[in-house]
Amino acid sequence: MTGLENEGGIAPTASAFYNVDNAASYPRHCCPAALSYPHSPEELFVKVLPFTRTLFILILLVAGAACRSEEPAPTAEPTLLATATEVAAMSLPTPTLAPIVEATATDEPTDSPPASPTPPPSVTPRPATPTRDATATPEETPTDAATDTPTPAPTLPPATAGPTRPPATAAPPTLLPDPVLGENLLPNPSFEGGHYLQNNVAELQLPEGWRADYQEGPTGFGGQAWDVYVRPEIRVLSMSFLPPQEHGLYIFDGSQTVKIFKDAGAVSARLMTDVDLQPGTYVLEVPFFADVFESISNGQKFAPNDPNAGEAMLFAGNTGTGWIANAYNTRNVLTHTFTIDTAQRLTVGVGFRGRYAIQNNGWFVDNLSLRRWQ
Repeated sequence: MTGLENEGGIAPTASAFYNVDNAASYPRHCCPAALSYPHSPEELFVKVLPFTRTLFILILLVAGAACRSEEPAPTAEPTLLATATEVAAMSLPTPTLAPIVEATATDEPTDSPPASPTPPPSVTPRPATPTRDATATPEETPTDAATDTPTPAPTLPPATAGPTRPPATAAPPTLLPDPVLGENLLPNPSFEGGHYLQNNVAELQLPEGWRADYQEGPTGFGGQAWDVYVRPEIRVLSMSFLPPQEHGLYIFDGSQTVKIFKDAGAVSARLMTDVDLQPGTYVLEVPFFADVFESISNGQKFAPNDPNAGEAMLFAGNTGTGWIANAYNTRNVLTHTFTIDTAQRLTVGVGFRGRYAIQNNGWFVDNLSLRRWQ
């Protein structure tokens, strides 16, 4: 018989324990079962001790489970399993202990729900690299596709542009600042004498002692049908053939002048004479008015844009100035200095050239001179 069994061999129930604990407060006749139960404190302690110890252990387990529910420990579940086994080994006599064990099992700490995974940081797109300007990189930056650009036609220089060659009035470098010059050696230099028709051509009216030559054919300054030299017209004009306001413009000495011209045609012509000269240095001088214009409106003449459209040159034998651009619609003066070592007859003169078939290519020439340098 165990320590918990009574004299009849029956284990007391939980209520029997309750009555025993409170037996002092009840009369003995009211609790017959208690008459056979020990009443000394020592006996009661011996009988109650196993149950109390079990109850105390359960209370500690419940309290520990409650504390650990806030902080789940991975080892909680094995501890509970060990405790339940220990309780079963004690073979508790009361069936009411099972619910207590179940309650302890339900209070078993539950694992906290796993922390939601932290989403990976979103990738912030790198700001687009600013595109450089076309003008910053030595245009290895986007380069426009090459396109065939037609070669522009040459633009004629403005009419106001001056000639690239020395002015017509510039003295040759070999000429002293104040040379002493002899008499004029040219025949009929101011064209005051008579005149004649060269080769009986009405358009070639020349002063006595002078003759002319000219070019015909392609000019070399264009490929159009009109880019050809044509025969010029030459006239000896007196004051009576010129308006009074033009006398001072075109007549430089005496009362007559020579005009070499062509309307709407390119022209290249020379006016010349022959002279017998002794060895020495000579200065040829020719004044002229360049009446060269592209158009005229209300009496106003408009000069060509090309400064070389009208040109002039001086020559003596096989020497000369070469072609020199004119100053348009004003008086020009060209000089040429040359030297000969033997007495000879030389052809000297002046040439005029109009490159293009513009409205008027014209020159008034008068008072030429050829003098020996003394």
